[in-house]
Amino acid sequence: MIYKNTVNMLERTGKVINVENKHKKRVLVCGTRFGQFYLEAITRNSDRFELVGILANGSERSIKCAERYNTQLFTNINDIPKSIDFACVVVKSSVMGGEGTTITLDLLNRGVSVLLEQPVHYKDIKECAKIANKNKLVFIVGNLYSNLESTKDFIKSAKKLTSTYSPNYIEVKFATQVSYPLARYLVEIFSMARTIEFNDNMKNCGNLQLVTGSISGVPLMISADNRLDPKSLDSYLSMFHQISIGFESGTLMLSETFGNTLWIPSLYIEDDKEAVGNYPFLETENLLDKTSFFINENSNKSYNDLFKETWVQAVFEDICLIDKYISNKNKVNYGSYIQRELRVANIWQNIMDKLGYPSIKDKDDYKFIKIEKL
Repeated sequence: MIYKNTVNMLERTGKVINVENKHKKRVLVCGTRFGQFYLEAITRNSDRFELVGILANGSERSIKCAERYNTQLFTNINDIPKSIDFACVVVKSSVMGGEGTTITLDLLNRGVSVLLEQPVHYKDIKECAKIANKNKLVFIVGNLYSNLESTKDFIKSAKKLTSTYSPNYIEVKFATQVSYPLARYLVEIFSMARTIEFNDNMKNCGNLQLVTGSISGVPLMISADNRLDPKSLDSYLSMFHQISIGFESGTLMLSETFGNTLWIPSLYIEDDKEAVGNYPFLETENLLDKTSFFINENSNKSYNDLFKETWVQAVFEDICLIDKYISNKNKVNYGSYIQRELRVANIWQNIMDKLGYPSIKDKDDYKFIKIEKL
């Protein structure tokens, strides 16, 4: 009917009308803590998406969010509109003790495609994907960290190197709150990886847990801050991700999740027993090169900038991904996407099973250090 009316209008007026966005996708957001990034991403792109409401528990925060984004607040899933293209469920999944998985399954059974924010258990992904496939819907896992330019640059360089050269080791440092995105990085770099083989050697070193193992035959060293403050689960991370991959020729390093990718060449001097005085053996190409390179150099942003801009844009990429799969009737590459997410969830579970339950951080001893003091 929309198309027919548009054609009639063209015939009457003779004007060319852009009909590409004749149907904006109607989106429901569930949850208003981290869900605020989704609300912001959707409303900033109102030419493509329409926010039809918020599903939440009716807290003061959810009421304020509904007012801010000029949308309806639903506290009962039975009251949501019937004409929804997809929902963003930004509520802790079952593996984290939340209702996210239950809400997702309910929505899928109602005929609504769903993006469920990570982390998600392997079994939950299988069940959600099965119901989505049965009902000809789409289910994806939201993971903004894989959409950051900094991590995409690092993974691109890592894949290029590992496709040609054998890594000697990979070393990762992270806070366990962001362990799921780390599992995604590992699967991106080692595409055939399905499990991590751990050694029986976990040790505690101050606030860190240290453990070794291997992934796809490459030695792996893990340093994890596995502490949680029960009063404020998401408000403190000592670090996000730092990753180093060592090769005979040098080390590829991600300085931190939002930072730079560096290449640090190994020192190699050709032995020249006849060299005297002017050190001609130091004139080789590798010794005339720099001792480190920025493969990408991300400008130093504040956390304020990251929250207001970078994270919103990264979340928007996931929103566009589910939109792409919904719009693609043949679901090209969707099956391989689900298989990859299953590998991610499995490796994440490997990591967390090894590290075990977090210790309680019950002392707030954070002190802001200004750069001028360094």
